[in-house]
Amino acid sequence: MKIKIAITIIVFSAFLQVLISPLRGYVNLNTSTAVGYLAYLSYMAVCSHLFSKKVSIDVIAAYILIGICLVQFPIRIISFNSSLFTLPDMLSHILGALSFYLYLKLKGIYRWVFPFLLFLTVTFIVTKGYVLWGDILDNKAGEINENKIIDYWAKDRNGLMVKGTDFNTKLVLLDFWFIGCKPCYEEFPEFQKVYNEYKNNVDVKIIALNLPVKDDKTNEAFDLLKQKGYSFPCLILESNKKAETFGVKTCPTTVLLDKNRKIIFRGRLSEAEKFIKEILN
Repeated sequence: MKIKIAITIIVFSAFLQVLISPLRGYVNLNTSTAVGYLAYLSYMAVCSHLFSKKVSIDVIAAYILIGICLVQFPIRIISFNSSLFTLPDMLSHILGALSFYLYLKLKGIYRWVFPFLLFLTVTFIVTKGYVLWGDILDNKAGEINENKIIDYWAKDRNGLMVKGTDFNTKLVLLDFWFIGCKPCYEEFPEFQKVYNEYKNNVDVKIIALNLPVKDDKTNEAFDLLKQKGYSFPCLILESNKKAETFGVKTCPTTVLLDKNRKIIFRGRLSEAEKFIKEILN
């Protein structure tokens, strides 16, 4: 009987991973993180209700973690570097199960305090964590001196393709974003100010470069910016995988190209603005 329970909990825990994982690509990573936390919190609650009379809470929690690891570990071993950015997503799923586990194990006020702290941790991951985590992973953030020339194409609102070589006589500031990126929208007011400052400068080109996601509707990126009252130029990159060419691992990320399409800065918008002023002066 206990073996049957173990197999049941582990299999359904692994199956939850399979169900949640498409959210990363079809919606966004923040949604996957939040849904994963709630899903495993609920799953821990259901398993404790169904099986706690036959196996201990500790064992149930261990089985759930095994199910998560069965799916996550092979992927992270095979694609270690490329999967590092989504590590907080996996952590949030574990914290979901751990939250209800602590609620069951602890007594008094502690059974509320510690699960609430874990909830705040996941909230931080969803709202700010990925931006900071991306900065940690990108050890080349800041001033860069790369010899590689970046070739890229992007589409404007009319469906016309624009090539990077069209801006060879300018400094080009590219702000990478995607439709489901909440931190990107939080940065847009500052990006609008930067655009307003340099829009009449013939030596600088400011562009919001959208990374397309499979379910994006035609012109959805342009329509969203217009609805929110932004006037800075936007282009849609030929492929979201092309962001790797720029060394972009997370959004928002700002990249500054020189007149020869070589990367001279990659990092935060505020630092990029200072860098532009230094170059122009």
